[in-house]
This record gives sequence, structure tokens and C-alpha cells, in this order.
Amino acid sequence: MGKATWGIAAVGLTLLGAAGCETLDRLDLSLASTAAGRERTVSGSVESVTRSTKAVLQEMGLEASVSKDEEGARLHSRTTGGQKFAVVLTRGEDGKTRVRLEWEGVADDGTGYSLLARLDGALNR
Repeated sequence: MGKATWGIAAVGLTLLGAAGCETLDRLDLSLASTAAGRERTVSGSVESVTRSTKAVLQEMGLEASVSKDEEGARLHSRTTGGQKFAVVLTRGEDGKTRVRLEWEGVADDGTGYSLLARLDGALNR
């Protein structure tokens, strides 16, 4: 690596260190603040995805209550820190189930991403 590259890397690291964690959170490139980061489409019926989602929430140590309507189902829960959220399941036109997270107040994206990743794993076994 040339001297210029090392210099650029050093300046970049210095800027990142000076920015602090709060600023770095705002620079999150994982689409945390967009709907795309909180929504998935999965194979399976609303009923089977509801069961899988409830099981994943229980594995994470979170309670969930389920309410159903003509469009699908909602699983109401809260994080260990008390943040309330709902997992909204609706039937897509393509026969798949849409999974969307809705948060009351500020989203806990760490919990949300963990839930969606675990759900992806559970449904793809």
C-alpha cells in the first residue's frame, strides 16, 4: 500500500473516531431508517408465518399477543427495553406473506434486524 493510501486511511479513521458513535449510527448503510430495512416478503401462509414469528419472538425472550383481521395478522410485543412494536403480516398478491415491523416511537433497529434475520432463518430451514 502506498504512502498516499495509508494517509487517506489514517485521515478516514481519524474522522470516524472524531465523529462518535451517535454520528456513525446516522451513517448506517443498512437502510435502518427506511421501510425496506423493516419489511420482508416470505414464502408461507399468514397462519404459518404467524406461528413462526411467535416462536422466534419467544426464542428472543419476548412475549407476543396475536390479533387477526381480514388482511392478515398483527403480533404485538415489546423489546426488553420496553419499546413497543408490532409485526404486521399480510398476504401479498403473489401468494407470499409480507412481514413489516411497526414501532411506537423510536425504532429499535437492532432488535428489528435480529427478529427479521431469525425469521428468515426459521422459514428457510
